[in-house]
Amino acid sequence: MFARYLVLLTVFPVLAVLAAEPKATPKSSLANVRIELEKRTGQAESERHGLGHTAGGTILVDTPRADTVQVLLSGLVAAGGLPLESSHAVLKFDVTQRLRVVADRPSLTRVSLESTLIGQFIGTRDGAGVASVDLAECTLLAGDQVLLANAFPPRSHASATTLFVNDRYDPSEVVLPSGSVVCLNMRFLLRSEHPKRLCHKNVLTAAFGPEAPKVPDWLNLLAPGRDLPRQPNLGLRAMVRVAPAQQ
Repeated sequence: MFARYLVLLTVFPVLAVLAAEPKATPKSSLANVRIELEKRTGQAESERHGLGHTAGGTILVDTPRADTVQVLLSGLVAAGGLPLESSHAVLKFDVTQRLRVVADRPSLTRVSLESTLIGQFIGTRDGAGVASVDLAECTLLAGDQVLLANAFPPRSHASATTLFVNDRYDPSEVVLPSGSVVCLNMRFLLRSEHPKRLCHKNVLTAAFGPEAPKVPDWLNLLAPGRDLPRQPNLGLRAMVRVAPAQQ
């Protein structure tokens, strides 16, 4: 009898300990992936003539998360009329950022590209002059091969109104092996032009970025949109993300 109680007292604590032990969580079969920034080349070239003005020319590269890279190109161009000569302002960007897809073990990785174009066109009156976005492209390449591409259609404005632009390409993706190296190329061209004009002068602005702290008096006084808020996300933005692919 005593031996029976002794066995029960020995077995029950063992069972209680086994029941209290947490179940082992199975390890995820997906690899942890991230993006590493490598070599970058970038330039923003401005050209002005007559009553032309450019501002910004900013190239901003940000990594809000280990699996995400954002590149923002922003700037502003404006042109007004002069009686003896034509005016123009041009701001041209060309940026290439090299990216390496890294994983904690060999695996397949989904690489996606998303693009936005946000800004506004502002005119003081109907008449001569035009402001435009002639080129806005974001391309993801592996060597000379185009993997993903977003090309926004050209836009122009030539009237006494304010035209807001908020274009977006949904994310598109490609599957690559970990360790792959890709290049993000972005090209962006802003232009504002005004012919020689004695009367009925216009001021055309393409604002795809915050204005510089000091702008010309003629632009500050004549532009009807001078008091409009300048958002920090104005411009051409590309976002590259990586995620593990289901295997």
